[in-house]
Amino acid sequence: MSSSTSSSEQPGAPAPSAETRAGHPVVRLLVRAALFGLLALGVLELLLRFVLPARESPIPWQEPDQSLLLYDPSVPDGLFTSGRLAEQRSPWHINTLGWNAGIEYRPAAERDRPVVAVVGDSQIEGFYVAWPEHIASRLSALSDGRIEGQSYGGSAFQIATFARIARYLGQHHLDPEVLVFAINRGDFWYTLRGYGRPRAQLATWAFDPAAGTFTETPPAPYRTTTMRRLMRTSALVRYLVFNAGLNPLAGGDGPELGMAELKAFPEAEADFQPLIGPTTEHLLDEVAAALPHTFVLFAVEADRRAIHRGEVPAPIELSAPIAEVCRRRGCGHLDLTDAMVAAFRADGQLLNFPHNAHWNAHAHDVVARAIYAWLVEHDRLPTKR
Repeated sequence: MSSSTSSSEQPGAPAPSAETRAGHPVVRLLVRAALFGLLALGVLELLLRFVLPARESPIPWQEPDQSLLLYDPSVPDGLFTSGRLAEQRSPWHINTLGWNAGIEYRPAAERDRPVVAVVGDSQIEGFYVAWPEHIASRLSALSDGRIEGQSYGGSAFQIATFARIARYLGQHHLDPEVLVFAINRGDFWYTLRGYGRPRAQLATWAFDPAAGTFTETPPAPYRTTTMRRLMRTSALVRYLVFNAGLNPLAGGDGPELGMAELKAFPEAEADFQPLIGPTTEHLLDEVAAALPHTFVLFAVEADRRAIHRGEVPAPIELSAPIAEVCRRRGCGHLDLTDAMVAAFRADGQLLNFPHNAHWNAHAHDVVARAIYAWLVEHDRLPTKR
């Protein structure tokens, strides 16, 4: 019977050396490097989860009534941070309707006090401040609790989205007594088709100047991938994407409009200026149809970069056309330039973060005080209907 033997068992074959039995030096180096890398990743993951916390963001969710991109209330709490050293840190809470707020929103028939609702982009979404520091909460505090401040904001929300929020408020019978639109550069530019390119999940309007009519394109369905959701579980990935700004998944869906106030914007161009008035009027028509008993106040952002340089800037290019519409239509117009200039001159405190242009807690307080004072001065501070 024949049998086979390996070369190492054949007579005269050299015995394996101790080095061969232990493994090639290059292999050992690669194994050690891999183990070191895994250990380093583990240490970084723990560091960015507990010591220098990476940003935690709620899970996006598209509600069915107006296709608004809100957040999943089944994951209600987290810690939002920004900056490479997590310089800014604030807790967030998603209420049962999917908004970042420290309170639940109840239908008007179930409330015992009137509501001032603030609508806007990421400034109003409020992840950069804790709820007690937010405009909406500050309005409640300034009134000694006689009114309830509510917040309806989202990253890159703009005029067409504001109209959908008004419809949403009507459909849910939330019916605020006052609706404050926080207006920022980009809100009109990214609403009108043919100009800025908004996120696909936001509605847009097409304007026909000859007919004076608007046509709405609804938001696209929100989609994500399993890989993106899995990546969110890693503090290291969240730090690199959100805190360090190394975001290969950004996708080019348009800027974060809360940042737009810091640079010149095409809304100032002569050919765009005539579009601001009709777009404002169309928004007012949409609000009137959805919330016929609600008063509308436009609070228009200021040029904070110029204010921080010690200047007294002119109002941004959106302010005058909105003011003209409100003179004719009976809505309210508040330009925030004077309030922000006065605040900065009084104490020298920045109105945003050194590493980020979103309003800080000080700015939220300044804006809340300006809105509250305007409502009192114009006898628009609401009482329960």
